[in-house]
Amino acid sequence: MAALSILLSWYPYKLRNANCIPLEGGCYIYCCGKCCSMSWAAVRQFCPPVGLMLVACVPSVKEDEWSADKLVLVVVHCFSALLMFCAFLLAEAHALSLAPFKCRVPSIAAGCLEYKLRYGTWLLAAVPYVVFAFIAVVDFFTELHPYVKITSFVLE
Repeated sequence: MAALSILLSWYPYKLRNANCIPLEGGCYIYCCGKCCSMSWAAVRQFCPPVGLMLVACVPSVKEDEWSADKLVLVVVHCFSALLMFCAFLLAEAHALSLAPFKCRVPSIAAGCLEYKLRYGTWLLAAVPYVVFAFIAVVDFFTELHPYVKITSFVLE
């Protein structure tokens, strides 16, 4: 329900402090040179809600129950979570004009109270996600203590 509400709200195009609309001089993300592009507003609009819907709909499987067919579920679930978290964090970094995601037309002035609060909440989301990703990579190559895995889950 939350993903549908976000998806249907069009807030990256309607709210002045979240938009980077191409028609108003906003920025694009280019892939394969200049042949394929997507605006930052479209990334902010579609990627996090679609990732959230897929995370909610595609179950994960315990590690000891993995088989070839169930591994597809795990990969789709993990990719969806990556899409949801990373798209939000990168789009918010672009809206805040954090390096290297500088916006050509910043929608919020650096130094104002709103900027400081949004930057603080961005850090509160980014730092635990980076720690979670680091723990997940280390756990993939070694066997970590269960308490570390629980900490990783809480950080997510």
